[in-house]
Amino acid sequence: MNEDKLKQLGTVRKMAGGVRIHQKSNKSGLIASLINKKNNESSNYSNLIIDKIKKVNEKISRMPEMEFMKLRDIFTKYIQTLSEKLVRDVWENRSVYKIYRSDKNVWLTSFLFKNNGTTQFDLKDDISDGLREFFTMEGQRVMLSFIDSIDAVLVNPESFKKQDPTETFDMNKFKSSLSFFGLNPDEKVTFTRIKSAYNELLNNLENDEDGSNRTLINEHYVFLRDNYETYLIAYKS
Repeated sequence: MNEDKLKQLGTVRKMAGGVRIHQKSNKSGLIASLINKKNNESSNYSNLIIDKIKKVNEKISRMPEMEFMKLRDIFTKYIQTLSEKLVRDVWENRSVYKIYRSDKNVWLTSFLFKNNGTTQFDLKDDISDGLREFFTMEGQRVMLSFIDSIDAVLVNPESFKKQDPTETFDMNKFKSSLSFFGLNPDEKVTFTRIKSAYNELLNNLENDEDGSNRTLINEHYVFLRDNYETYLIAYKS
């Protein structure tokens, strides 16, 4: 990353409304926020995921039958955007990654959903072992963000019917964060390039005794990561 960009970091101390990478609580209910080394190595990890999936499946079971096709369409879009986030770097098991690459959507559907032979579809009860075996912690966070996204859609039938994440999506803010990492905001940017630019900027960071520049970099990256699915939908439309 160029010297001017690093100097710019020294003058900007805090990004208003930013999100920290390390969250100490889960008041938001987002299961992805719980992924850290301590939780990942504890027996409570599986229980947290099982409890979250149980609640999501209960919401799915309460959906009117006529809404299932709409829900399936949303899940299909979310799986597509999820597959774009699961770059090679977030895989712990490279053998499984090769299988996944042969048909990403089929692999993800098989990993995440039960095959119960009905029009209703539920998440598998416990995917924690597979998450730990196949993915790095970043990969686990990406996978569980998908479950959080589904949960957000299922808050209630009315919100589901009106669900359109692009309505509240701030494309200008997203483009600004792309520019922050030296990426062209006027072209479609893959998540691989975002992650690469993020790592490059961190690796070239100097004179940051108070950690404020690193915090700023992380805030921009987390914003891009958490809004990438919506970005892809908005970009296509």
